[in-house]
Amino acid sequence: LFNISWINSITFKDRIIISPDIYFMNGLYGFNPSTNKSVKLDDILDLNLKVNYLITKKFNAVVSANNILGKQYQQYLNYKLQGLNYTVGVAYSF
Repeated sequence: LFNISWINSITFKDRIIISPDIYFMNGLYGFNPSTNKSVKLDDILDLNLKVNYLITKKFNAVVSANNILGKQYQQYLNYKLQGLNYTVGVAYSF
């Protein structure tokens, strides 16, 4: 099993925070109970990106995209993960 990830944050003009995330994993196997055999799963390469905009000190907006490559890989046998998905939101801290 080999697993590597890279997570970073880049700030522009103290208002925009960009956070890329790269995740790679290989060497996964899953047990198939119907055949009583172990199955090698495909390698996983997952790219994610999050952009956070600080409107004020207490109010911000965020957009994030997960699984940018849109691959429905399996980390567990017969449980495919969702393809490309995104989230948009606002937050207020008090």
